[in-house]
Amino acid sequence: MYGVGMGRSTGPPINGKRVWRERLRLRLTQAQLGQRCAELGYEMDQTHISRIENGTIRHPSRRALQPLAGALGLQVSDLQTGDADDEPERAVA
Repeated sequence: MYGVGMGRSTGPPINGKRVWRERLRLRLTQAQLGQRCAELGYEMDQTHISRIENGTIRHPSRRALQPLAGALGLQVSDLQTGDADDEPERAVA
């Protein structure tokens, strides 16, 4: 259930650790965050969220950015802040 653009650099780079930290702040699992994204118009499964958080996917599709940011209560630009090499030590599902 990956989004369109998986594996392609179609959107601007985002900070996966920021996604990880915000998800944990909201006390969401990766699956719950994916469900929130789906409710906002873009389906992402737990694996896709994990790959964003651990930096495997640094450029999610442009269609995914707004729902991801919205699901975290952020603006797209908020996902682009921070050190690009700043990776989570361990993603928690």
